[in-house]
Amino acid sequence: MTVQQVLYHFQHRLLPMWFYDSPKEFVGVLSEKDTALFEILSELLARGEVENTFRAGEFKAEPVEVSDDAMALRIKYPKPQDAPLCFGAICFFNKDFDKLAFYTIEKGEDLEGGFPVLCSWDEDGSHSNYGKVSPDPDEQLVECVDNYLGIGK
Repeated sequence: MTVQQVLYHFQHRLLPMWFYDSPKEFVGVLSEKDTALFEILSELLARGEVENTFRAGEFKAEPVEVSDDAMALRIKYPKPQDAPLCFGAICFFNKDFDKLAFYTIEKGEDLEGGFPVLCSWDEDGSHSNYGKVSPDPDEQLVECVDNYLGIGK
């Protein structure tokens, strides 16, 4: 296995699946333990017999209040080397954990002009691509909030 293969599995398969299967646990673990993402990836790299060149501080998860009923967990990864690896993810949930959304901010192909691409994974494992998004993390959050709340495109 390569680092890219492990990262892809971690960012595009494992984390969305865990989020949809156990959203309260996912949000709780990542919000309360600063090193959780790094530790999970470290274990995956070790199992794949791939050297871990990352540092714990390169992975962050921060809660963001979206509305009276909705929250988001903004996840930051190290800068991706190749498409479609991710700059980060934004996971949305309401207080009952019955309205969930998992967005990824992915490195675009060269034809995207170097802009990241906003995508999402649903609970069935289907991937949607919403096209280019601003490189500014705050603007990315706003676009995801609009999409989650049904305001966007």
